[in-house]
Amino acid sequence: MRILHVNTTASRGGAALIARRLHLWQQEAGCESRLLVARDPSDIEAGIVSLNETRNRFLMNVFAYRALGREGLFNARLWTRVLAEIGEVDAIHIHNAHGYYMPEDILGLLLSKPTVWTLHDFWLASGGPASPEVAGCLGKGYPVEWIDRSRRRRDFLAQLVREYNPVLVAPTVSSAEKLKEIGLSGRNLHVVHHGVFDSMEVPNESERRAFRDMLGWSPETHVFVFASSTVDNKQKGFEVFLAALLKLPRDLNWLAYVVGGATENSRSLVQDSGLPSIHFAGSLENSRLRQCFQACDTYVTATFSESYGLTVVEALGEGASVVCSDLSVLREVSNGCATYFPVGDSEALAECLLKEIRFGKDQTREGRADYIRRRYSKDSMLKSYARLYARAMGAVSAPIQSSVSR
Repeated sequence: MRILHVNTTASRGGAALIARRLHLWQQEAGCESRLLVARDPSDIEAGIVSLNETRNRFLMNVFAYRALGREGLFNARLWTRVLAEIGEVDAIHIHNAHGYYMPEDILGLLLSKPTVWTLHDFWLASGGPASPEVAGCLGKGYPVEWIDRSRRRRDFLAQLVREYNPVLVAPTVSSAEKLKEIGLSGRNLHVVHHGVFDSMEVPNESERRAFRDMLGWSPETHVFVFASSTVDNKQKGFEVFLAALLKLPRDLNWLAYVVGGATENSRSLVQDSGLPSIHFAGSLENSRLRQCFQACDTYVTATFSESYGLTVVEALGEGASVVCSDLSVLREVSNGCATYFPVGDSEALAECLLKEIRFGKDQTREGRADYIRRRYSKDSMLKSYARLYARAMGAVSAPIQSSVSR
């Protein structure tokens, strides 16, 4: 089977991680898979194809989007050239169709072919953060626009879904319900759990100790890990986490290991707090982050909104205890295997952290890790999408090449 995945990048963000992982696993399974991205170079990995959008063209598209509400206005020629080079495929798998890079007529063209569209989040429909109910609550999010056109986008997308009836996929039941609320359910809405683990083997205690030694973490120190691609993003709740740490008794032995980029404001807050036991590790490759999850005692996320909660799944599957915001989507993906606190409540989070330190290692964590690995397995995701590609191909059969307005 020939599959074309489409996403903004191959390397940044949760959707990119899932798209790239699925693309590679399908290649291993014998499929002819390609991943088409906007700005990453084509040679970063086998099967990556890029529009090679230049910095100047990207900035022009940003301006056009913010001023006119037109996505990817200057990219039509790039798309025409690259799609012609790729040739025919059996199925198109759209991941993110936003990020200033995809013109509306190109989106319509792709949807006119056998298409599976995984809506990892709601940016394209809401113009705000991951969930429609918080759009504008913590800033205008990304893509940023100067005029709120979210209603126009929702109407446009609903029309596309009615016209082309693509196979729509949501990663959780919670997100599927939100899609229905904003009119994007279509007649083909399915829930497919992200494949996160390619092995059912849960890390053992000796492996955890080895990673802990490598990271320089003392066996007597209770280590909290906090991870976000952008730590300073207020939506991710680092300030709530810091406020909770400030409420802990000062005689306790703990370390907070913060993973992620854009930490200038957060570092300043920590410096002002006077807490010495917070370490900023910067951005890490996913494999290194997984090692942190294996080695730590507790993974903490204080996010205000989440479309999936990939790090919660990863941390549980690596054997970490998890404390997270009480969001319906996080309860769903963790299946009750985490400890939950009210969103934004640093007092309640502090109580949870204190219990984590005082009660030490949870003896049930390996059983939870085994369950999570089975639920979010490579094989499960591959089989689910194979069925959905077949469904899409049964509804439409047309080559990818088609004239596109230039």
